[in-house]
Amino acid sequence: MNYTVGAHSRFTVHVDDNKQLSATDLSAKIVSDQPILVERAMYMTTGGKVYSAGHDAAGVTAPAKTWFLAEGATGVFFDLYVLMANPNTTAATATVDYLLPDGTVVTKTYQLPAQSRTTVNVDGEDPRLTDTGVSARVTATLPIVVERAMWWPSPNWYESHDSAGAVITAPNWAVAEGQVGGVSNATTYILIANTSNIAGDVNVTIFYEDDTAPTTHTYHLLPNSRFNVDTSALFPASADQRFATLVQSVGTPLDLVVERSTYTNSGNVTWAAGTNSLGTPIFADATVLITGNGAFPKHVVVPDGTRVAFVNKDTVSHNMKSQEHPFNNQCPAITTMTAVSPIAPGETRLTDNLLFDDGNNRCGFIDDAIFTNHAYWGEIVIKPPSMP
Repeated sequence: MNYTVGAHSRFTVHVDDNKQLSATDLSAKIVSDQPILVERAMYMTTGGKVYSAGHDAAGVTAPAKTWFLAEGATGVFFDLYVLMANPNTTAATATVDYLLPDGTVVTKTYQLPAQSRTTVNVDGEDPRLTDTGVSARVTATLPIVVERAMWWPSPNWYESHDSAGAVITAPNWAVAEGQVGGVSNATTYILIANTSNIAGDVNVTIFYEDDTAPTTHTYHLLPNSRFNVDTSALFPASADQRFATLVQSVGTPLDLVVERSTYTNSGNVTWAAGTNSLGTPIFADATVLITGNGAFPKHVVVPDGTRVAFVNKDTVSHNMKSQEHPFNNQCPAITTMTAVSPIAPGETRLTDNLLFDDGNNRCGFIDDAIFTNHAYWGEIVIKPPSMP
């Protein structure tokens, strides 16, 4: 389907109006001749109430071969679904590692037909998944898109939430939203997936909206596990408070993914509403991580004279250089880093000192071997010497 979206406007596509799509599960790929923003909202009429349940999620800008989901729960209350879209013209295979709280990993493999959407009802995939908290790591043979939806209460749903997965792990994460108590008796959970093959500790710090001092607790995470922080039970000072949360690896950096889920009551209806969001990864200063899904972060700000570290966490080499291909001369301090050879898997390379220039204080970087792949594009901004 083709649509015309006016300048500075919002355009709504009511998918049900298309008779071929009026009663089916689907995914969507949106391609535009101008930069746009896309979200998807979905509502269900149930129990005699119009749009009594629903969820919304922002679109993602690119498919990826690896996705991570921190949140997930099955049992008598929740119905949990992993949703996978294969936008490619050929079939793909997806392997899902379900990470349980005790460190058990349940692995399942799924065949994704070309240009298709696949729905996995996690509750029915394995006896170990019928009543448990669960995170997931999805690895595919081709770039795909992964979301997770949770509906409740089973089987007569009246609410849900949904979120796209993460394509990057990080040792530290931040979450801006959180609430406990109040007129709606809110409950907030911080969900942590430790996708590392090693155990480790994390500090979880709550920052309150009023002048209450921040509270920090330390928790031990098993390898390849899902950990649930019930803020109302574990942080008594959060009662009737709004807050933000910081999750930090202690000692050895862990490959973490963090989400936040909040539920509220209405009248005598328990968890009549709920929301979920992916946290924000916090990367080390002056560092770019190179992964199979791209280079992160996309925007790095450094003081004048800084050397930036490029850390290759992928299984293949990457030839990181300055924009623009094929000359790579925008910022020679980046290009000289790989003048002799690309960055090997597990290797860290440092740029030369990046110096502020009134005419050019922005240094774009690419993987010159796959320069058309925007997942490996990014930018380093050099602050003036006078700026701290």
